[in-house]
Amino acid sequence: MFCSNLLLQMMMAVVLMQYLLTVDQIPKYRTVANLFGVGKATVCICVHQVCEAIMKLLLTEYVRFPKGDALKDVIRGYEERWGFPNCVGSIDGSHIPIIAPNFSHGDYLNRKGFYSLILQGTFISLVMMVLLPNWSKNIGNTQMPLVLLGDAAYPLKSWLLKPYTGRANLTPAQSTFNYRLSRARMTIENAFGRLNGRWRCLQKRMDVDVEFACTVITCCVVLHNICESVRDLYKEDWDTEEDGEENDYQLDVQDGGDEGIQCAKALRDEIALAFCNDVF
Repeated sequence: MFCSNLLLQMMMAVVLMQYLLTVDQIPKYRTVANLFGVGKATVCICVHQVCEAIMKLLLTEYVRFPKGDALKDVIRGYEERWGFPNCVGSIDGSHIPIIAPNFSHGDYLNRKGFYSLILQGTFISLVMMVLLPNWSKNIGNTQMPLVLLGDAAYPLKSWLLKPYTGRANLTPAQSTFNYRLSRARMTIENAFGRLNGRWRCLQKRMDVDVEFACTVITCCVVLHNICESVRDLYKEDWDTEEDGEENDYQLDVQDGGDEGIQCAKALRDEIALAFCNDVF
């Protein structure tokens, strides 16, 4: 049977979508092959070819850090909806389970006891090397630069704010700051939840080599961003339950005492005081 190039391309795309939407990893190729009446090798070829096309043609268009007016819209959104000024996004990571690699497998064993790749992202895009524009805002007695919001597992920087630790001993200003930051950070947690809920292959172990696992994960991010950009339907029953993440305060990264850290702490203190006094 002969197929037109367009029909063949459509079939390949459907095969990939079925692959990404399948939860069970071990019989995945066989399951998809049976659905389409083709061999497992054919499914494997289709998945690889479509993934390569997505990486080549769509990655840079749909996974990128906003600039110009788009970046201003992000800042305005965080300020108006979450009450956090000069914020360009929230940052977090997610463990994607993989089979133990053949080489350097110890490098992929996480603190939870399974092998994984860490997908780190910001709300609206994957984290890439970017230079933030020098847009500062007067908060209290200081000029606040553009910032990202992270949890206690991240180091404190002037451009990366994290919560105060030791909840039992927090001042009212520190507690207010933590509340504002936590509320704004929910955006990235929700984003990861929707990503994993929509592309179910990310929920279970990927039995492919590390390099192709990275490709599959990236393709899921690209396709997810496309779905979000066109407001594609997302069903609540797709949400995945939390897997018992450790408390952020148990994962606190010690920030040290060099001059840069001291400046970051002073900036955070000024912002916390402004929040507590309703200056902003």
